[in-house]
Amino acid sequence: MKQTYNEIRKFAYDGDKNCCTVIATAVAFEQPFKEVQSYFFKLGRKRNRGFAIYNYMNEICKKYKYKHEIITLYDKDEVREIFGVGLTPNNVADYLDLSTYLIGVNEHIFTLKNGIVEDWTKGRKHQVETIIRVEPIKKVRDLTISKPKFDFTQF
Repeated sequence: MKQTYNEIRKFAYDGDKNCCTVIATAVAFEQPFKEVQSYFFKLGRKRNRGFAIYNYMNEICKKYKYKHEIITLYDKDEVREIFGVGLTPNNVADYLDLSTYLIGVNEHIFTLKNGIVEDWTKGRKHQVETIIRVEPIKKVRDLTISKPKFDFTQF
């Protein structure tokens, strides 16, 4: 289920503030907000509280059949070293490809998807500290090789 931040925000904050991790996960992993919210409650998230999503990335990715790559975690200086510039929601799309990313800025997280910042921080200058690329695990269909119509071993 593909959703954008603007679609989710219309109802996400009703009765649950500080749910940026839920919104970012729902957008990045293309899952319904309510389903992700319920799952995070099972993992220990409290209503109206943030959630240490990075501690649960392996479980979350396994559940939604995604894989993740941590590019940098809680380190503005490493971001500057890797990209040669400090990244913000205002310029992060200029430096990353069109993959899907979870981006952390000062105890907040948002999704960068197809080069679009899916969050209220779009255009702002919060310093990026964490970058995690997420992508679905693609299954290869089983191929059945049919027998040839002719038996070429006789030639």
